[in-house]
Amino acid sequence: MTDNMATFIHLGAANSGAIKCLQIHKQSPRLTHLLFTDDSILFTEVTDLQIDVLMELLTTYGKFSGKLINYKKSAVFFSNNILPYYKSHLAMRLGVSNRGIEGVYLGLPLCILHSKNTTFAPLLSKISSRLL
Repeated sequence: MTDNMATFIHLGAANSGAIKCLQIHKQSPRLTHLLFTDDSILFTEVTDLQIDVLMELLTTYGKFSGKLINYKKSAVFFSNNILPYYKSHLAMRLGVSNRGIEGVYLGLPLCILHSKNTTFAPLLSKISSRLL
């Protein structure tokens, strides 16, 4: 996804209210996506309607840009308060894998647990083994 996709999401879906954005606090800005070099993270509510909107958004973007989403390389990440059945159901609808809290992105954990020692132990071990 590129800056064009970011503009497409922001102007088309987020401003119209079609995508329900992530908001950490009432006074914080709403978050629809994060862009990395060649990766994107999209945020929305976990409902069947929002999945439909997201799929339509990605399909429409693909038609206009000629770019397609590689669903085999894509994954979904849910907060802990979503029921396991619903996580599986929505991941299947999206056609992507469901990553749990054990997932990593660019070598870093997707979720920081209460114990930072436990969360970062694999990363510290990997760094230590390279230094020796």
